[in-house]
Amino acid sequence: MPQRLIDVHAHVFNLGYVPVQGILQSRGAPKILAVLVAKILEGALEREESLPRSMVEWIAQDKRRDRPELDGITEFVQSASPAFLEAHARDIHEAARRADADMKRRATKSQIAQLRAEAARVFPRLEPLPRADLRKGLWDLLKKLAKLLDDGHALVEWLLLLLSKETRLVETLNLAWPESDLFVHHMMDMDSFYAGHPLYPFLDLQLRRMRVLSERSGGRLLTFVAYDPFRSDAVDIIRRELHNGCAGVKFYPPSGYRPIGNTTDDLKGTGQDPDVINCRNTELFALCTKLNVPILAHCSRGGMERVPKKTGELSDPSAWRTVLHSFNELRLCLGHAGGDDGWCAPRTKKGEKVFADSFAMKVISLCSDANYPNVYCEFGHTERLFDETSRANFAGRLGEVARNGADGERFLTRVMYGSDWHLLARVQQYAGFDDIFRDIFRADKVLAPHAERFFRGNALQFLNLPAYVRRNDKVLTSEEKRYLNSLA
Repeated sequence: MPQRLIDVHAHVFNLGYVPVQGILQSRGAPKILAVLVAKILEGALEREESLPRSMVEWIAQDKRRDRPELDGITEFVQSASPAFLEAHARDIHEAARRADADMKRRATKSQIAQLRAEAARVFPRLEPLPRADLRKGLWDLLKKLAKLLDDGHALVEWLLLLLSKETRLVETLNLAWPESDLFVHHMMDMDSFYAGHPLYPFLDLQLRRMRVLSERSGGRLLTFVAYDPFRSDAVDIIRRELHNGCAGVKFYPPSGYRPIGNTTDDLKGTGQDPDVINCRNTELFALCTKLNVPILAHCSRGGMERVPKKTGELSDPSAWRTVLHSFNELRLCLGHAGGDDGWCAPRTKKGEKVFADSFAMKVISLCSDANYPNVYCEFGHTERLFDETSRANFAGRLGEVARNGADGERFLTRVMYGSDWHLLARVQQYAGFDDIFRDIFRADKVLAPHAERFFRGNALQFLNLPAYVRRNDKVLTSEEKRYLNSLA
């Protein structure tokens, strides 16, 4: 039977939680095109009776393995209901026209030729279906968008995946990892960072909907509330929600801020005062230290960057050492453990330099430091592990860290399992992510005795469930309290 696990990094929010227009614009879509595409996709959630068949169902059943020639865009267009297409006919035609103009202006000849060849294969499949004209227009629109945007194909497929009810996303998560005792869901509060607004505003709807999901799970789904330092009442929101069912805080520097030491250049274009943001963040760290509440902070280059290729650098873990100098008891998890660019770098002289210069080395240092007893890390969304060579590089480096005397022993009490699903769902073999780690631990005699700690024990230390249950005694149901107390 597979090792029981706790996934400390998962997501179950859907398209209604993210400002689609702003995300598309931040990656290079013209404003009007972004507005139209957002309207089309959000319309699927607003008109439940015409919602296309769930993309997460397609992924859960792993249809990509049986039909590798199909991608998420084609599957979405084929399965879209006629009612949905007809409701958005005008928007589809107008957006497709604008995408075509943008493609002619910005695309290379090879991109255009590739798209024409792909369309020739796909369109015969669409023509027998109802409203084939709209299906072809929608396919053409999304494909052109995917080719023109920064990391466009992965982004568009991820947005299509989010065309699912939150309850369906939770079901799929449980189906993928039935051996999990607990999933920790992390919210995203993007209202301040992107143009447009999500269908479900963070304060008015998102927090309430997530609480309902957690309650229905009977304790098997915990929520970390998202922190946005650009809100003047940010810390008050966190203080309230930590007593309203939330188990911790999600801290997300790629949205455009550092934990500490923000400068005018860091916050350029936001209208925010760096001194105010630094003070607000310090107030958050003081609160979480006082309540012994865990924070999970994104800690790798990239992610959902407000400014692609730039604001991901604000996740540099060096700033956390400054924070920890003042709050050495802070309960902190460095998400992604610095990123797979360092952990999976080639075992060559050049690759070793990449590893030495990566965020990963700084994470290892923090998690091995006896002065900071509550600093952890997790490996969510380390996609390169699905590549055999990268996996071997990763396993070798993890083994080397483990053999580094007392520091290595300490690191093994701080490292945890996390998936970063549903972002991980963009990888076809995502359900085997935990098995990769099982194989790595099983194959190394130093790592093997620590497998239970990695998959479960360290997470229980980090989450501090007894304090969470006490803090939310009047909010949690008796079923939630009973289940969480049984884990602790």
